[in-house]
Amino acid sequence: ADGRGAKGVPRHSRRRAQQVDVAKESEAAKRRDHQKELWEQMKADALEKLEESGGKKEEGGKKGDRERLAISYDSRTSFPHNVPRNRIHVDHKNDTLLLPVYGDLVPFHISIVRGCSRVQADDQHELRINFVSPSGGPGGQSITSTPALATNPHSVFVREVTYRLGSERQLTTVMRQIKELRKRWQQSKAMKEKIEGIVQQDALVLSSSRNNPKLYNLLIRPNVGGRRATGTLEAHKNGFRFIGGKGQHVDIMYNNIRHAIFQPAKNTLITVIHFHLRNAIMIGRKRTMDVQVYVEVVEAIRDIEKERRSAWDQDEMDEEQREREHRRKWNDMFRKFVGHCEQVIGLDTLEFDSPYPELGFFGVAERNNVKLYPTVNCLIHILDPPFFVLTLEDVEVTVFERVNYGLKNFDMTFVFKNWTITPKRIDSVPMESLDKIEEWLDSCDMKYYKSKANLNWKSLMKMATADPEEFWEQGAWEGMFGSSEEEEDAGEDSEDDSDAFVPPDDSAPSSSEGSDYGEEEEEDVLDSDVVSDDESGMDWSELEEEAEREDRKRNFDGDQGSRKRSRDDSDSDGPNDRYKRKRKR
Repeated sequence: ADGRGAKGVPRHSRRRAQQVDVAKESEAAKRRDHQKELWEQMKADALEKLEESGGKKEEGGKKGDRERLAISYDSRTSFPHNVPRNRIHVDHKNDTLLLPVYGDLVPFHISIVRGCSRVQADDQHELRINFVSPSGGPGGQSITSTPALATNPHSVFVREVTYRLGSERQLTTVMRQIKELRKRWQQSKAMKEKIEGIVQQDALVLSSSRNNPKLYNLLIRPNVGGRRATGTLEAHKNGFRFIGGKGQHVDIMYNNIRHAIFQPAKNTLITVIHFHLRNAIMIGRKRTMDVQVYVEVVEAIRDIEKERRSAWDQDEMDEEQREREHRRKWNDMFRKFVGHCEQVIGLDTLEFDSPYPELGFFGVAERNNVKLYPTVNCLIHILDPPFFVLTLEDVEVTVFERVNYGLKNFDMTFVFKNWTITPKRIDSVPMESLDKIEEWLDSCDMKYYKSKANLNWKSLMKMATADPEEFWEQGAWEGMFGSSEEEEDAGEDSEDDSDAFVPPDDSAPSSSEGSDYGEEEEEDVLDSDVVSDDESGMDWSELEEEAEREDRKRNFDGDQGSRKRSRDDSDSDGPNDRYKRKRKR
């Protein structure tokens, strides 16, 4: 006996597989218990927070209400009085269009002016002005696209007005002024949206030491000045400074860095240091929350038509060796810079994080199929833009959607603790990564759920923010997803029970009872079991050889005719037939 079973499978391999299954089930049970503890803690913290706030929703300030509600003038004193009453006037100072209506000038803020056009008429010069107004939606509901319309849902709105002007020149002048005012207002609005939330950074305090950490010949994203250029990254007393080739610089304060990430080049094209900021900064005319410096350790594009070589070409082998040395050199330089920065600055002020390659998984983030890497504090993709940096501290729950084991992929949705922020999605994650992601989230003390279908998160979060206290009293996330997980676990248990062996009832009558044929059949079954137990240690080849020996011995002892007939039968039998015949004997 060589430790093999009836089908040639080693017994120790089966025992090892059973041990692995038992270990996986034990780990899954521990995760389920831990997830229940996390839910109880989350619920207690949420109810305590609601009691402190009195169940009131947070309301934003009144900053920008004047422009948001399309208010042209604060009072009558600011209204222009020296303007003719029967003419169209464009007030560039207050972004307002003054239109004559029944002898009086009525102000219209330029934000509610959709546009203007010329009306074709015989020997007439007419100007049509269109306004923003509620549009019809499904079920007769009105759709309001601006806050000014939303604050006055029951008012009467003017869709358009038409004026007859005295001359073609006057019509052209008014149209040009209205279009210029609208264009200037849109540009001003876009610039305000870019700088919204940007906090004025502290002034950089330069280090007087010559041994401050420095890293040379780096590229930066976003580009300084709109062009790709190399520069130097320097660490000073209260921040980093990147100096470009033409003297342009970018300052990043330590107190504005939320995550500092170092990712070495390992099966990648670049080595990178990435800064995810607390508040956005302006680089040129671009508003950004992520800044990174990097170096290309391998050529991203290579013309293979000009370099057709043999697989054993010595030049190609030498080139691959140089690429490995080049990658190792840059990784060491970046690693020394990171270590020097942590030593000079201090871990309390700044600590660099690095991804775990073994926990990486593929998914569609920001409309690109990329490989995501978990770190201690976040989930990242920083190798190419658009960057993806998700802070785990801001996430309340994670929901796995489309978790059906007949599918190859599933989706992930991260719900933030601040419910006013739109949940973040990662689509088309391979099903093979599910267990690994569950284990990672559980190790980070993060609550997760499973759902068999995709959810409408916009309406769901709207329902949650409408009345948070009622939402938590009804069970919140556990009430939505916990029942489905319990049903799934119960279904798995029922399937396991259905596959279990059910002993026959001894009291039930048997059709073979009292029959000699039944007793002989039972004896044959017992004999075959004994044979199978004795020969369970033989593999396939040994059984086949023994069957051939038996055939040769039987053919030799018989007569010529029987030997011929027996030989013909033996030749016609396949290995499966001989194996079955041997098992029967």
